[in-house]
Amino acid sequence: MQVDAAAQGQVFLLSFLLGGILGLFYDLLRAIRRSSGRRGLSFLLDLLFWVTVSVLLFWVALFRESGEVRLYIPAAFLAGGTLYLVTLSPFVLPGLLQILEWLAKIGRWLASPAVRAVKTAKKVCGTSEVFSMKIFYNIFIIYLHFAFLSM
Repeated sequence: MQVDAAAQGQVFLLSFLLGGILGLFYDLLRAIRRSSGRRGLSFLLDLLFWVTVSVLLFWVALFRESGEVRLYIPAAFLAGGTLYLVTLSPFVLPGLLQILEWLAKIGRWLASPAVRAVKTAKKVCGTSEVFSMKIFYNIFIIYLHFAFLSM
């Protein structure tokens, strides 16, 4: 059994780089968590992160190391992520938070006509139960209209 040190070095560098990318991904998820303020979202984002880590670890082990998970692969993931979080994260995270704030403002601006229309329709229709029944009825009538036109 031969050990190819150059190939293992390449896998180590790839794993180290993927660890840094995972650090950036973690910062993105952390920015989303901070900007949303929803506690239930934290669990889903953590789950997404760890599923991504597992898939990348599986990919590296399967396609680069013939299915063998060697100790240096997760160690390189950890080292790359730690280096990113210690060096670049303090500069990247505020930028990500600012970008998410801008995106939220743009989303609120784009949604404002629809929100105003719904508020106006609720005022005209009265209670929310009557409003939702009228909306459902109108959607159903439009569906029937198009269903019979296509026959």
